[in-house]
Amino acid sequence: MCNKKQLNELDSIDNDNGLDSSVLSLQANRLFNRSTSNPDLSPSSISSKSMSSSTNAPINDDNYSPFVIKVYRSDQSFKYFPLHKETTAKQVVMLAISEFGIVDPSSYSSSRVEFDLLRCYSLCEVSFEHNAIKQKRLPDHIDNLPERLPINARYYLKNNHSTETLVPDHLSNELLREGRTSFLQLDSLEICAQLTLRDFALFKSIQTTEYIDHVFKLKSGYGIPQLEKFLKLPNEEMYWTITEIMRENNLVQRSKVIKHFIKIAKCCKDMKNFNSMFAIVSGLDHKSVQRLQSTWERVPDKHKKTFEELKSLLDLSRNMSVYRNLLKNESVVPPIIPMFPVCMKDLTFINLGNPTQDDGLINFEKLRMIAKEIRQITNMASSPYDISNMFDSPTSHSQIFAGFGHQSSTDSFGTIRRHQTYNRVSSVISNAKRIYDESLMVKKVKT
Repeated sequence: MCNKKQLNELDSIDNDNGLDSSVLSLQANRLFNRSTSNPDLSPSSISSKSMSSSTNAPINDDNYSPFVIKVYRSDQSFKYFPLHKETTAKQVVMLAISEFGIVDPSSYSSSRVEFDLLRCYSLCEVSFEHNAIKQKRLPDHIDNLPERLPINARYYLKNNHSTETLVPDHLSNELLREGRTSFLQLDSLEICAQLTLRDFALFKSIQTTEYIDHVFKLKSGYGIPQLEKFLKLPNEEMYWTITEIMRENNLVQRSKVIKHFIKIAKCCKDMKNFNSMFAIVSGLDHKSVQRLQSTWERVPDKHKKTFEELKSLLDLSRNMSVYRNLLKNESVVPPIIPMFPVCMKDLTFINLGNPTQDDGLINFEKLRMIAKEIRQITNMASSPYDISNMFDSPTSHSQIFAGFGHQSSTDSFGTIRRHQTYNRVSSVISNAKRIYDESLMVKKVKT
């Protein structure tokens, strides 16, 4: 067993190394992987103060990201730890030992004591799967800890010399509940943002030649893989809306689901994701949902009015003039996800309404019209979605999405991390629990 006395004895053997007492800045040369391309990893930018619940020095790094993990002990006490994406399990163990008060940080100022601490303690992942509690020790070098943890799992600081069970059997149901999430528990704003990011990534990846191949029914070597996927999205999202509503048997809860979808559709419109808005409104307007009169009677009038306003954008009269005029508005600028069925209808109309050849001559006017239409569609994806501008006011939502969404979105969007000031970073660090809860919500939505 490792105890304070043994650690102090080891420290006295090698106390000539006299290092700083701060856990993270003390070990920066050994624990943190330096990277000239990532200023987050320099010893000066990561200290025990910046990893705690408050900070006294400004953080000027524009790439700072508020990641937070929750670490438990075997007595089920826990603490929140703000960290970087590159922070390893080894570093978290050293920090947790200090924060839980297991050992005074000033007592282990030598590499030998550090080695003994890491031999005594480790970071474990405990999950509930297939009606059984599973526990595994994480390698010291493993990183990306916030995203790596499944919803139905926890991180524990484990004493390697103890046989004590980290999660007793009577707590298995608690773990199981943590892994279950109903649709109404998901934040409508976060659902909308994730839909928008996912759909825009696919929309932007469509090659120009795919539109040509689709319109003229050509079979090229590349084909239309991305276009085919995007064409399926409206139906998928429409039937997702219908399914979520119809699967709810309780009348009151079903009305809440409808209200939730109306809020999501409104949010999609505000984020210029007209394709998802179209799909969700179509689902709400489907006959299987509209016949639920008793359910609709329980939907607040305010949300019914919002639904009618959204439906007006889908008005087919005068070739959907309401929707088209909205797109022409100067305030509606890229990035935009258009109603894709309308885009495909316009291309098909141009193709079928104009001959490709006239008296044996190629109709270049038709080709110019098709090229212009395709150019208008692709221009809608000419600018990336900026997470910080997807929300009406600066909240931790945008920081969380920037952190958890940047890896999958950067390839298509460029960077979506928001520029932060010292006060904003300080606020994030001082609200670790809120940041953790919201990041967990993002993970649930993406799952």
